[in-house]
Amino acid sequence: MNTTEPMAPPSGAAPTPDLIEGAAPDKTDRPGTYELMVIFPATLPDEEVPTLRTKVATALAEHGLKITGQEDFGKRKLAFPIKHVRQGFYELYRFDGPRSSIGKIDRSLRLMPEVLRHLVTVRRVRSEAQLEEEAALRERIQAKRMAAEERAVAERHAKEIAPEQTQPPKPVREVSKEELEKKLEEILTDETLGE
Repeated sequence: MNTTEPMAPPSGAAPTPDLIEGAAPDKTDRPGTYELMVIFPATLPDEEVPTLRTKVATALAEHGLKITGQEDFGKRKLAFPIKHVRQGFYELYRFDGPRSSIGKIDRSLRLMPEVLRHLVTVRRVRSEAQLEEEAALRERIQAKRMAAEERAVAERHAKEIAPEQTQPPKPVREVSKEELEKKLEEILTDETLGE
């Protein structure tokens, strides 16, 4: 039996995709756009950080990944201590490459003692139309928030300035001329006013 050729499927069974001529390539080899965030411990000397950046970039290139961008976020405080380290140097790499290389780069970075933490994420690439649509949506949301805030300020202002205006006015009773003269007579004859 020749071991270099793949085995044929049993009779009556459907052929496996790798045996079909012209079959679609494996989904893991589909190229994609990714981001890699790497944290180096701040306990390292500042002079070593550029060499570590180069080491990570070289590892990416060795696995067939093309770096499209790189950002240095500098030294920052970690959300929680990792291996008794409270600060780290953050570095972001954007790269393109086959999906199958992500596992390989993950293993390489795990083996680097200088890397405190790392995370690879799929980067969503948006078209111009999608970016414009998102910007328009953000503007509409901002306008609604501003309008709601203006209404709330106006309501607070109305309550602070004129609380009596919000209460309904008391009804006014008309007084006849006779009632007025009678009340005036009572006031003038009242003996307690003169004392």
